[in-house]
Amino acid sequence: MKPTNRLLGGRTRGFWIWRVVAGALAALATLIGSQHMLASQPAALRAEALGRAEALYAKNCQVCHGARMEGAPYGGANAPPPLVKPGFQVFFWLLPSAMEGWVGEQIANGGNGMPPFTSLISGPDRAALAELIHVRN
Repeated sequence: MKPTNRLLGGRTRGFWIWRVVAGALAALATLIGSQHMLASQPAALRAEALGRAEALYAKNCQVCHGARMEGAPYGGANAPPPLVKPGFQVFFWLLPSAMEGWVGEQIANGGNGMPPFTSLISGPDRAALAELIHVRN
């Protein structure tokens, strides 16, 4: 019995396309996965940057996003979101550099109720915070 693809109405024609797409995505994830910002640094520098990020998080972020990055306990439309969540896990796995860049931009520019931190947190420190969020996910 031939395997069928229910998405294509039970037809086997085109089923191989899904396998090719899945293989291409897996290859892309492998390629991109090793290219995020701090992963290319030596272990000692990366550990120092993550330690600095922990201190920055405790000083600037924890009050809104929680000690475990769980988000605001009070909820509501403008409540700070959790930073550890399944969506972030998927995107950090698939596109680590893009996600770290997006997180760094969000920290710099703020938005959706979050104030901008450009004047308080430098570019390298924003990158370290983005890596910390990546590591926690």
